[in-house]
Amino acid sequence: MESTTMKSTTKKLYSDHLLDPKTLLETYFSPRTPNLLFYASSEFIMTALHKAFKSGLVKGKHLIDVSLGPTIHHLAAICEFLEEITVLEMNDACVKELEKLLHKQPDAHDWSHVSKVMKEITDSRDSWQAREEMLRAKLAHVSKCDFTEEKPTGSLVLPKADCLLSMWALQAFSKDHEAYLKTFSSYIKLGGYLMIYGDINVTFFTTGEHKYHLLTHDEDFVKKALTDGGFKILQYDNVERKTAKDLVDVEKSFFVIAQKVKEV
Repeated sequence: MESTTMKSTTKKLYSDHLLDPKTLLETYFSPRTPNLLFYASSEFIMTALHKAFKSGLVKGKHLIDVSLGPTIHHLAAICEFLEEITVLEMNDACVKELEKLLHKQPDAHDWSHVSKVMKEITDSRDSWQAREEMLRAKLAHVSKCDFTEEKPTGSLVLPKADCLLSMWALQAFSKDHEAYLKTFSSYIKLGGYLMIYGDINVTFFTTGEHKYHLLTHDEDFVKKALTDGGFKILQYDNVERKTAKDLVDVEKSFFVIAQKVKEV
């Protein structure tokens, strides 16, 4: 059921319309986020990513992250396994929010509440501040991108990555099924890995009083898009989601790890 406080029924595009990153972070990635929603947005993906790298299922030196929102918790969970991280962000306001964190500005989002999750998955006694410093040291670029353009990163030329990670971004900028995965594969080395965290049968997410588009698809579509795109699926997990339907009308989430086995 739609929220009665929602003023706009027209879905905005995350890549085209500004949003308030503070509201996004407070809603989905803060100590005030409801427990079940926090598990899906933060705890599950941090645990799953760390396990994938620690086990050796995924490996490499350079990772490109294309995710929805100015988030770093998922990168903090795996930065110890990487030498270089490039963050590509579609939304201008979120680029600015990430730069605040990178430059330690006092009004940057405080991520220290995820330190409990970090300690549980890494068995490390390092402080959250130490983990942030490790991540900053490995962040090579935080750059605006536009995957609707022929050259999504503009003048920034990136070498093909060992790994590409995307949380919800594919569904946020893909206007239709044909656009899904269209340009992502070109950023990954042959033999490299693609990790996607997304939602099944979802149509929107909300930030404040605004709805933003998310591409609707089912499990079969994801699996077929990957195999048709030259990837071999190594792991596929479903994650049950119980959250307010006026925030995001999700049925369940999925996390998939695939390896690029051929150029298509």
